[in-house]
Amino acid sequence: MSRALVILAGGAGRRLGAPKATARLFGTSFAQIQIQTGHRAGCAPVVLALGCEAEPILAKDPSLKQSARVVVCLDWQLGQFASLRAGLASLLEERPGAIPDAFVLPVDALPIKTRTFEALAQALHEDLDATVPIHGDRRGHPVLLSSRFWPRLLEEDPARARLDHILARARVGEAFVDDPG
Repeated sequence: MSRALVILAGGAGRRLGAPKATARLFGTSFAQIQIQTGHRAGCAPVVLALGCEAEPILAKDPSLKQSARVVVCLDWQLGQFASLRAGLASLLEERPGAIPDAFVLPVDALPIKTRTFEALAQALHEDLDATVPIHGDRRGHPVLLSSRFWPRLLEEDPARARLDHILARARVGEAFVDDPG
């Protein structure tokens, strides 16, 4: 079964002074780096959830629409969970009968190694809601949400919900990785 990737890129990036999706590393935007990471890891589809300044971002970099499915989160100001909901909801619209497991990755996370995606997929068992990578003694990115679990997230209030709080009450497996993501 293929696994989707939802890249969370809806925020204003106030501390950065611009949306993080537009920040660049070695001449490539954070958004494009994460999209490329998802493709290398075999994710399909790769969803980019934009919000603040979505239209100017797309006008500046039209290749984003060719390399990922772009979803615009209209209520991005409610926080990161609103972008997550918008990205996950788009997966249901595309294939309502075949819900994939879904990786979730903030646009500003360090570039993730392909083997981290593989380790998370291997660690996700039927009795788990999600798997998270562990590097040293801390959790990192991305998180892999089970297809049986994440549709329930669409019922959460985006103004109040936080994925880390929801996962604290869920059945979460761990994959020990050499990737600080």
